[in-house]
Amino acid sequence: MTIRSNSRSLLWLLLAAILPAGCGGSSSGAEGTWELDNTAMVDAFEKRLEESGARLPPLARQSLAQEVTDMDWTVTLHAGGPASLKLNERGQAFDTVGSWRMEGSALTLEYHDRRDRLAVLTGTLTDGRIAFQPAHPDGVAIVLRPSRRAALAQEELPSIPDMGPLRADCPSSLDMPERAQGPVDDIQQMRPGMAFDDVLAILECRDDIRVVQTAPLFSIPENFGVPTRQLIRAADGIPCSAREARGERCSALGHFEPLRDITREYVVAFTGLPGEEVARAVWRRRVYSEQDGQTVSMLAETLIGKYGAPQLQATGRHARLNDVRDGATNLVWLFNREGHPVPPPTAQFSSAALGWETCVNGPKPDFAGRHGWNSGCHLTIRAEILAQPGNSLIARELNMVVMNQRDFFHGGQQFQAALRTLSDQRLREQGRRPEL
Repeated sequence: MTIRSNSRSLLWLLLAAILPAGCGGSSSGAEGTWELDNTAMVDAFEKRLEESGARLPPLARQSLAQEVTDMDWTVTLHAGGPASLKLNERGQAFDTVGSWRMEGSALTLEYHDRRDRLAVLTGTLTDGRIAFQPAHPDGVAIVLRPSRRAALAQEELPSIPDMGPLRADCPSSLDMPERAQGPVDDIQQMRPGMAFDDVLAILECRDDIRVVQTAPLFSIPENFGVPTRQLIRAADGIPCSAREARGERCSALGHFEPLRDITREYVVAFTGLPGEEVARAVWRRRVYSEQDGQTVSMLAETLIGKYGAPQLQATGRHARLNDVRDGATNLVWLFNREGHPVPPPTAQFSSAALGWETCVNGPKPDFAGRHGWNSGCHLTIRAEILAQPGNSLIARELNMVVMNQRDFFHGGQQFQAALRTLSDQRLREQGRRPEL
């Protein structure tokens, strides 16, 4: 909490000074649900005033005491490190999630506030109370006591899966055979044209993922009751509880069960009946912290080292690219049917330019975007590098897609026809007439 006026800032500094910092104690007993100890905070403030001989106007003292009393926090520290928080300050309530850790009696709590900014509180667990230091000089320190709210205390988060591999029969290495000819077209060994089981094996044998999910539909509107598998998602994220799933930090991508705290994610789209699925597109997302120190230029160089010189590379808005995010660095590789690079036409307004731009703007590097594919386009590779806020040199996120648009288009047409044929066959076997 931050008080902007000078008089109130002084009051909060006095309050922060009298709250116990704590020392010693045990690291046990932190798990569970805690609530704000408003009375202890106000009492400590009153005691400090008496001991220091400080004199405050009665109205100022009453206003401060009332503001502390009106604060309402409930913090649940779950086993393994997750935290869920229900915060109410100045009549504004919101739920969020975070994480916690202990070293001796020292406790650190991290969460995202209502503006999705990272807040870090440090304090101690002493004599059954958690006392946090102020997050900034004019902030209020927080004291928590064990919660009396049994309902929230009983809330359980989904268990946190271990990091992969997720299968026991993984070989010591997954060496993918090199293509006999043509451009490099894989993302982490996964490429268009691979069978479902081969993609699944690669994902389940990675050591940087926790969860593998499937979804029945992506490019088709209906599967007529056939147990299709059009999408695989693999990520290092943590499954969200029902309450967490309503928050902004949980990502479902519109197809999957929601996950949070994702830093690595792979999505593969398929066409084909069960057991005959063929990969048509592969997406990758990697999130970096500022501490990772991954530079935008080094990421671009690494991509160029693997895929070759891009047919287009630009930072910021570009006339040939749609929906470019502010400050993003985009790299595009486009190939024809023979596997030869297709550079952008020199003329800005021509049929050739229109066709080229249609191809490169079909699949988006971020899977959460709106995608398209065209039978007149072939292998398309796009990468997007986003920079850290306030530091254009350091990378925050890498998004990539590899798609053979022509194969996806025709594979989708064949897939829908096969589903319709299978559905009609089942209806005939059940003695029902198919819909026309």
